[in-house]
Amino acid sequence: MLGKIEIPKKDIGLLKERFFEFGGESLIVKTAPDRVYKIYKDYIPRDTVENKTKKIEKISEMNLDYITEPTAILYSNGVPIGYEMKYDENDTNLLLSTLSKKEKIYALKKIKDILKYFESKGIIYHDINQGNILINKNNGKIKFCDIDNVTMEDYPGDLYDDLILFFKETYGVIDTRVHSFMHNYLTLSYLNDIDEFYDVMAMIKTNKYPKHVTKKNEKIVKSLVESDGTYKNRYIIGTIKTR
Repeated sequence: MLGKIEIPKKDIGLLKERFFEFGGESLIVKTAPDRVYKIYKDYIPRDTVENKTKKIEKISEMNLDYITEPTAILYSNGVPIGYEMKYDENDTNLLLSTLSKKEKIYALKKIKDILKYFESKGIIYHDINQGNILINKNNGKIKFCDIDNVTMEDYPGDLYDDLILFFKETYGVIDTRVHSFMHNYLTLSYLNDIDEFYDVMAMIKTNKYPKHVTKKNEKIVKSLVESDGTYKNRYIIGTIKTR
């Protein structure tokens, strides 16, 4: 069962000043050799924070593998502001890891298997990027952090998230296509086989390709969609060769 940690309001600012990592919605603060706090930034709506912490509580009950394990919900004046999770100094994210192409392909295939595992548990993970996927430099084990960025039964994705809005507008529902779509994005960017892929959602939606997108990149993007513009629900990692 998750613990509860009450943080006096006067201490929150001091904690935030000690952050060692940050993302678009939160700051990560190391509080012990094996623990970190994830504290949401002030602009994140309160109902969004409550939704995220409820997901963390539910996920904790499920005893999931392949995640940074949450250990407590953080509160200030009785209102949730984030959560605590386990930390391993031997974990590094894919952005900072130094793997060969063969090792990267192995990691990407393992990540695909983990996404399938999440699906089997009724979880769709949204924020699939190199910064949110950790690999242990000692044993090679892979796990996901930011496990609050998910859609699961009774707990929808956050509508301010661009990816969620894209899928809502395009398909009317959040489903497993999020996984194959974002895994393809990760594969192409991680293996450096494409230069500009960050605006691929807009390309698929509008079928318009900015001038800076090369013909090679345009061909790759088009290979991921049907003739009517809908997204193919398939992973491209199986077609990537080691050499």
